[in-house]
Amino acid sequence: PISGATGENKNQLTLTDSLKDKYVRATRTNSNNKKVSSDAKQVNGGGSDEATVTVSGTYKVGSKLTASSDPGKTGETFVNDFIWEYAYNADGSYYSITGTGVTGEYGSELTIDADLDGKYIRAKRTLSSGPLFYSDSKKVGGGDEPKVTVTGETKVGAILTATSTGDGFSGGFIWELADSKTATSGTPISGASGSTLTIYASLATKYVRAKKENSNLASSYAASEWMGPIAAADTQAGGDDATARTAENLMRSLEDAGMNVVE
Repeated sequence: PISGATGENKNQLTLTDSLKDKYVRATRTNSNNKKVSSDAKQVNGGGSDEATVTVSGTYKVGSKLTASSDPGKTGETFVNDFIWEYAYNADGSYYSITGTGVTGEYGSELTIDADLDGKYIRAKRTLSSGPLFYSDSKKVGGGDEPKVTVTGETKVGAILTATSTGDGFSGGFIWELADSKTATSGTPISGASGSTLTIYASLATKYVRAKKENSNLASSYAASEWMGPIAAADTQAGGDDATARTAENLMRSLEDAGMNVVE
């Protein structure tokens, strides 16, 4: 609990330096005496996470890319100019772009030369308070940065849906759980390898994500952000339904694989 941030009329919270980089959420008890929580969001230097760097243009040899930045509602400004970088894998090490064909290595425009074909490109810029912000990384010659995204309500009984975009994907989704939003790895959820996950009761308070094998990544997998913490359902009929949910997740996985399932 955050001291002084409770009570019927405390619907606003002033973010202080002591909360920087921490995750905050609001919780309230409903008419069924169940606690309901908002999604947890990270405090980052007074809201500087709302700043963005974007790149427009076609990612092919000979084309020109243009970078732009927006400080959002941070009340800050970007300092210095854009820096363009390339990598051999979307999640690999990035290097500053130099050499022939670069229209302003530290400018808002970049002309893609033949040496960059097949590589991933991004632009970055520094906010006045210090943090760096990056554009999405995209591959020259085709294919967006491989990404896995999960959507849906994070509470018991709800269904989460995973989607993948970009090139290099193979196999099915792997769903994982963890105790923290900052976890670097997770524990596979039994029976869950399809594009959807039905959240069962024992996942309450946990964080979940989906990942999928991708040959364009040095780590071999693209993973979504952690979703959670999972909230308990407003009402639950009976005890933990993990066995039923595991069976349901397994059936969905088989259907995603093109198999006919007879109930």
